[in-house]
Amino acid sequence: MSRRYAVLRFFCLPLIWLVGTLFDHRHANRDRGPAIPPGPKPLKARKRALTLPLPATASKKQKTFLQEQSALFRRLPEEVRLQIWEATIRGRRISLTMLDRRLRQGTSMVKQGVNIGLVGDSISLPLLLACRRCYSEAINILYSTNIFETVHPTIIAHLPQLLLPQRLHAIRSLELDWYLSHKVPIHVNIQDEKRFRDYEREWYMVWKTLALMAGLRTLRVKLNVVTASQGRWRVREAKVLQSAAMVTTPRDFELGLPWVSRFHDPAMNTLSCRVSKFDFPIGRLEPCAREYDPR
Repeated sequence: MSRRYAVLRFFCLPLIWLVGTLFDHRHANRDRGPAIPPGPKPLKARKRALTLPLPATASKKQKTFLQEQSALFRRLPEEVRLQIWEATIRGRRISLTMLDRRLRQGTSMVKQGVNIGLVGDSISLPLLLACRRCYSEAINILYSTNIFETVHPTIIAHLPQLLLPQRLHAIRSLELDWYLSHKVPIHVNIQDEKRFRDYEREWYMVWKTLALMAGLRTLRVKLNVVTASQGRWRVREAKVLQSAAMVTTPRDFELGLPWVSRFHDPAMNTLSCRVSKFDFPIGRLEPCAREYDPR
């Protein structure tokens, strides 16, 4: 009989150990929260600068043609040229998305405050790429006169690695439609950064990036919390809005929640943003995309 028990222990104990290990692994993953997709690949450093004036400290002096014989630059003053660039590339919504971990963009036209739909690549990138002088005069207009929008918080979290500092700070209008299916982020203070779970780290990095954007004037953040999680989020609403308090630069900052916030009353709202309620969307539309080098 003892020999039979020994045989059973020999075969059963490894099985019990394996089941216990799998259970502990699933429990650890559940505590860690949902998997966050990897961020976009950072842009590679260019060997040749795009924007004038060219750097004078380069080890190998870079040369370029200043188009001094062009009638566009010879006859039209810079003020008129800037008006042409602005009329050509302003007033659009640039939708940022990711494909194969690369930043992509699609554009849509806005007329009289109304979005009339996606229009593909009509942002006139050929104008920016015509020559280095056109690019240098128009690139800041591209960032400062268009609305950037995304449904990917990972992109916002990694914008400092994807854009040059002067481009990041040139953005004036930004909209984030943030789908949230995970737990409420608890550790939102910089002192707790090492304790962050993946979703907490992304949550913190998004707000940190928004607070970093010195030129931001209009900001819309819509928190699409799934219905099953709204109860837990509402209980910790003050903790959630503590993250939004990091952002103080925009003059027009609206935070949308799928419930009526107790901070909806301006008398209670000590934040730098308006807190409003919106209807949770039934479906989500992903913009068309193309590869985009945002420098």
